Amino acid sequence: MDHFTAHPDNLLIVLSRIVGNKTSAPTQSIKNGEVFQHPDLDPDHEESRIIPHVVYVVRQSCMTLIVILSSDTEVFVVAMYFYHLLAANKLAELCLHIL
Repeated sequence: MDHFTAHPDNLLIVLSRIVGNKTSAPTQSIKNGEVFQHPDLDPDHEESRIIPHVVYVVRQSCMTLIVILSSDTEVFVVAMYFYHLLAANKLAELCLHIL
């Protein structure tokens, strides 16, 4: 995690991971070199947890560009379904990269 803490002040990184159906890494965010825990953003499935993460980032940091990296194509479908909610919170651009 140390290499994530040396980014510009206007960058907020939210990290989360699900491996298989049961193993989950706790959600963390990094801003200004400080690491924060977010247990409230840890639902069971990747598809359902991505939207709370993005809404949190947009509301808390006024970010207008979000990049989502996922190996699950269902995340793309869920993100497109909720894009209106994200745009209503002033998100200008959403980039999705399927790994």
